[in-house]
Amino acid sequence: MPPKDRSDKDEADKEAAVNIIANGINENEDSKCGVCIKVVSSNEDGICCEICGLWFHCKCQGVPEQMYKAMNQFKEELHWFCKGCQAGAEKLLGIMSKMHSKIEGLDAELIRLRADWKTEIEKVTADFRDAMQQTADELKNSIEHINGRVHDIESDLYDSNTSASKVTNSWADMVAKDIDNKITVVAADVSTLQQQTNNIQRDIQEQDEINKKKNCVIIQGLKESVSITNDDWKNDDLNHTADLLHEIQSDDVSVTKCFRLGKLSEDPSVRPRPIKLVLASEAQKEKVLKRAKNLRGNSNGLDKVFIHQDLTPKQREARKQLVQELKSRRAQGEQDLMIVGDRIVKRRGAPDPNNH
Repeated sequence: MPPKDRSDKDEADKEAAVNIIANGINENEDSKCGVCIKVVSSNEDGICCEICGLWFHCKCQGVPEQMYKAMNQFKEELHWFCKGCQAGAEKLLGIMSKMHSKIEGLDAELIRLRADWKTEIEKVTADFRDAMQQTADELKNSIEHINGRVHDIESDLYDSNTSASKVTNSWADMVAKDIDNKITVVAADVSTLQQQTNNIQRDIQEQDEINKKKNCVIIQGLKESVSITNDDWKNDDLNHTADLLHEIQSDDVSVTKCFRLGKLSEDPSVRPRPIKLVLASEAQKEKVLKRAKNLRGNSNGLDKVFIHQDLTPKQREARKQLVQELKSRRAQGEQDLMIVGDRIVKRRGAPDPNNH
């Protein structure tokens, strides 16, 4: 098969190829058979792979003579790939076929979405038009009702034989007073609604903050590290925390985060910064808080350390007020009181002073 036109090469390559064929010599590396490595001369049946660009003797690739003649006759309509590229070409065609199917599916989905979007827009427009019409009808009825009332009032006023000037002044005063009353009522309703909305938003924010802290505890009084490097300082905090958890028999809890709160002070007399622990679950948090009572009277230097729940600013303020109330009641002689949750209760088993 004569070499196909190489339209993608420049004119110099074309001229060189013509000269080689005219002289009966074809030693270009591109014209060597990809199987036997021998030159595919112009007087031999040769065929070029459209993927790898290598030339092959028809006999080396097992191309039948009839197929060769057909490809030579219909070179623009037929395509040929060597055995080495055939598998890749079939895979590529399969991928392209799948891509074509997906593109057609995406086109169909896009058409459907556009139709749904158009239907939805039409529905929203119709609903809006109906709502506006209903509002206009209600307004029209209200205006007609007000006009009827005005007519009735005017009739009553004129029937009382009052002078025209007094009627006008009385009517204006009544309308102004009625409008002022309605504005006052609406303003009060709006203010109440705004206050309720603000309260709901604050409650939602408070609940979100509580949920974020539900697995957290705060450790107060745990000594600061004296290490210089940041890594050593963090490792010391982790080790001190592990020792503390061991002391309250909570080695099995899982700590996901451990860090100090606040900025480190250069004054050694300042109390250690609190440590925040984020535990794996709320149940583990409750366990640590319950066993933290074992630190009272601890003989390993942890008697000044105490653990409490991580509270929101609102919860801290409520807790502060409870503590003040507890101190006040104790000062008045009440004993065996303690804070549980958001209340002050009497310890179980404590004697009641009212019973004799």
